Amino acid sequence: MNYAEAKAELGTINRGAYLGGVADLDEAFNLDANGYVIPVSKQRIFDKKYYLCPIPSNQITLSKGGTKQNPGW
Repeated sequence: MNYAEAKAELGTINRGAYLGGVADLDEAFNLDANGYVIPVSKQRIFDKKYYLCPIPSNQITLSKGGTKQNPGW
């Protein structure tokens, strides 16, 4: 089901966490006029080493130098 079908069938789309009416939380989160959390979209940035998994050291040893560890590990 896509967004348009869901909206037609359900009438409303779940907007996320409702925090309206809780004074302490109103200041800690960005809320819309109805009290729902407005998500913050930020690009996540990872170190280059996390795009590759470490190769187990026993596999490197078994390859007798044919395999090298991935960069950063």
